[in-house]
Amino acid sequence: MKTKDITYVAFGVAALIAGGFLVLTVSRIMPFPGVKFMLMAPFISMMMYILSVKIENRYAILYIGLVFAGIMTLFNIVMGISIVTTTVLTQLSILWIKKIKERATVGGCLYAMYTGLTALVFSKYLIGGVFEMVSYSWIIIVTLICLLFGSLGIIFGNKLLKHLNSIRFK
Repeated sequence: MKTKDITYVAFGVAALIAGGFLVLTVSRIMPFPGVKFMLMAPFISMMMYILSVKIENRYAILYIGLVFAGIMTLFNIVMGISIVTTTVLTQLSILWIKKIKERATVGGCLYAMYTGLTALVFSKYLIGGVFEMVSYSWIIIVTLICLLFGSLGIIFGNKLLKHLNSIRFK
């Protein structure tokens, strides 16, 4: 990895953490299990898309996800496990895709989808409590909504990337 790629990972993970705390604050007014993952899906997919395109490495999502998981594990071990699982599932799902932009598109969408899925499943089985009452049908609904919202994030990410690439610095 080049120095600029490491910088992209660092800034991207910082943005994911900051965005996550912002979404967490907003999601507290809606007491549905998985709502924060649905709200976070467009932002997560947009960031993964932009970073994957900029880094141009077939393992970009793996690098970003593992750094993100390492930091978030300091806050909550279940969150760290969930992020590592999401990252590995996404990376395995996109390994076969050769073109950078296609891999970034599919990877961003799947990362958002797997985030909702793994977080709710791990919450249900590792945290328990109120999460034990979350039904499998609700987990599927949240997963599909995360995929849909993740697709919207890819659209925003593509527009933002085009805008960023059109800026010329002197």
